[in-house]
Amino acid sequence: MEGYFEFGYVKRAFGLKGEVVVQSDADDPKSYLDTKVFFVEDSGLALPWFVQSMEPNPDHSFRVKFEQLNSESEARECIRTKLFLPESALPDPGEDGFYYHEIVGYELWNVEEDGHRSLVGRIADVIDRNQQDLLEVHSESARYLIPLTDDWILEFNRAEKRFDFRLPPGLLEVFENSKD
Repeated sequence: MEGYFEFGYVKRAFGLKGEVVVQSDADDPKSYLDTKVFFVEDSGLALPWFVQSMEPNPDHSFRVKFEQLNSESEARECIRTKLFLPESALPDPGEDGFYYHEIVGYELWNVEEDGHRSLVGRIADVIDRNQQDLLEVHSESARYLIPLTDDWILEFNRAEKRFDFRLPPGLLEVFENSKD
């Protein structure tokens, strides 16, 4: 949904009165404890779900009572429902920080030791993995999966929508020489 970010999802029902456990994808979920409304997508529209109460759990999840849910069966019907917040609710990532959703469409450049720069392609997606997050980068000739590693990032330029990386020699060739 344009203008929203995915906060998390309904993981399971809790109790008999319509409470649910919401699993958060946020880096600092406790900063959202005062949230009064989440949004769900329905036919491309952002529909509000109003929060009656929200209690944090130690595992980045919350026990939430929504006004719309009043029974265990209603809560169970909502399992796996994605919950969204307006992008304006995101904390400022700072000058050098970024959110994954905002870098889709950025150019990724490889800068070699001698300073030679070459365009790798555009970031098509960010694959959020537990062990290693990956940038899916598309060019005219190949699709690359580039580990998102701080050690490889030379510059992040929000104004030019560009990343400069120093990639290990041979990494790009692995993808260029592979058959899909």
